[in-house]
Amino acid sequence: MARSDSQQRELFMAHVAEHRAPRTAAHWALMLKPVVAEHSDEPGELRYRQIEYYRMPLMGYLALDDPRALSRNDFIRLGLVTGAGGSDNGSLVDDSSPRAIEEGSSLHGHGDGSALPYGADHLADFEQRYCYDRFWANAGAAPNTRYPCSGHALIVIGDARSQFYGCRDRGVLAQFRHQHFLLLLIAHFQKTALLMQSDRLVEALKNLDVGDADSVRSSARSAAASRVFCASRTATGFTRCRSRPRCASCSTCAPRTCSSTRSTTRSRCASPT
Repeated sequence: MARSDSQQRELFMAHVAEHRAPRTAAHWALMLKPVVAEHSDEPGELRYRQIEYYRMPLMGYLALDDPRALSRNDFIRLGLVTGAGGSDNGSLVDDSSPRAIEEGSSLHGHGDGSALPYGADHLADFEQRYCYDRFWANAGAAPNTRYPCSGHALIVIGDARSQFYGCRDRGVLAQFRHQHFLLLLIAHFQKTALLMQSDRLVEALKNLDVGDADSVRSSARSAAASRVFCASRTATGFTRCRSRPRCASCSTCAPRTCSSTRSTTRSRCASPT
């Protein structure tokens, strides 16, 4: 077993100064064995490096006696995982908090958790961006159910008095454990795959020397291995064409003449999976 060394600041600072990369805490290194960190002195054929944001994504299922009793500030802190508002540092109080409603003005926090974690303008469209409110109504099998969802967390908040909301076999709790879990996992695997591709491209370009033919060929092979192709805009940002020849749906590539038939052929553009 290993004891956590996360409080030993000097070890982490020295590792970052030497390798320009974050250090893995001892207890996490133990859990990940036999896979070892890229800059670790321990032997291992499988090695990893951190490319994702250090905050671990999480999921939460909350069954409350009265979900409507939560203030807007509570939903914001839950959905964005900012923690409790015990130290507000003079932030503006949420207009929906009982204190602001009672006094009829924007007040400053006093350490009671009533202040917004970020600026009011930044959070103006919080419900539109982060809340799935299809079931946020006093009706249905699971009334007053809200799904705050961001890049950091997927939270389900509902009424504990609803039998369907707490049902482990076919209700919201079952959906949370078996369906919502997979949705969040797929989204983060997809994000990680894109980050891996970006990381590999950076590594390939970092070693590129345009004056060295061998370096150019090596970087080109690395880029090809990372499935980097010519880019064009799509709904997700980019569509990568597998070849230069033009197809019916891609007007950015040139037509190709087949050497065997001497006829102009067209190839298909496809996005990587």
